Amino acid sequence: MHTHEHTQEDSFHSNLHLVIIDSVTPLLSPLLGGQQSQGHALMGHLALALRTLAQDHSIAIVYTNNTVSDGVAGSEGLKPALGRTWSHVPSARVTLTSTPPHPTAAPARGRERRACLTKSTRQSAGIATAFSISDAGVQPWSAVAT
Repeated sequence: MHTHEHTQEDSFHSNLHLVIIDSVTPLLSPLLGGQQSQGHALMGHLALALRTLAQDHSIAIVYTNNTVSDGVAGSEGLKPALGRTWSHVPSARVTLTSTPPHPTAAPARGRERRACLTKSTRQSAGIATAFSISDAGVQPWSAVAT
């Protein structure tokens, strides 16, 4: 019986190429702060487990981390919700932002969104692209009809 389960598991992993966790923040934030002294250790353990899973099975793991106010009065700045400890976990970080739709924009245009590479172990940070998500799907911002 154990051999059959192991074969099924190997078959599953051989077809797996991507794991998406949306969002990791609700999983970890209750463990941080307050009386939860083990929170940072558990966060580190999860980070190691995700990295090991990715390396052992040659898969990509994508997860989101919410943002919170940076706490500076009068600032509209945001920072990652899980703080500095988690900031060292990903090998690449993409920051997603959006702007409110322009009042005179056609409804099909949607709002402008930007994806900016803010950390990478493989290429220079700062690469960005603008895009729109609408009923037509994801399109480069420049290709969206006005």
